[in-house]
Amino acid sequence: MKGKSKVAVFDFDGTLTTGDSLLPFLYYCFGFWKLTIGILYLSPFIIGYLLKVYPNNLAKKKLVNYFFKNRDVNLLKKIASRFIDEKIDYFIRNNILKRLRWHQKNDHVTILLSASLDLYINYVGEKYNFDHVECSILEIDKHLFTGQIKGDNCYGNEKVKRLKKILGDNLTGYTLYGYGAV
Repeated sequence: MKGKSKVAVFDFDGTLTTGDSLLPFLYYCFGFWKLTIGILYLSPFIIGYLLKVYPNNLAKKKLVNYFFKNRDVNLLKKIASRFIDEKIDYFIRNNILKRLRWHQKNDHVTILLSASLDLYINYVGEKYNFDHVECSILEIDKHLFTGQIKGDNCYGNEKVKRLKKILGDNLTGYTLYGYGAV
């Protein structure tokens, strides 16, 4: 980040958007019935996560495996691109988008840091001109998703690691603006 000392870090779900983006994305990709059956099948893990007795990363692994295992990467990338082009503006918080634009106008480094999936978050980063995007990455083997997350889910302390990956270990040399849901 040579020469740029002001950095704005934005979370996605519930910050840049009005709520969670994964369910609308899954609905867009797979339709009502596949999503409904998936939620019913995964309900023990979802309920466990909501009750804080089942960890976020394990619940997400189950969800990723159910919906993405052996799915064609290129097909889902096309669907994800269309989802962002056609639907994401309905979920964006205009006040936070204005704040992002202010940072960009003032030549601050902008980072989108999200636990959401790279399959669609990378398109969000492109659409809104973020300098950097860090998110959870779906693992690929040949032209298919494996149903696994590559590396760690970009959640909790992993977000700090990802931020340091971009900015370096010493974050004190920056003026940091952070935007996240409470």
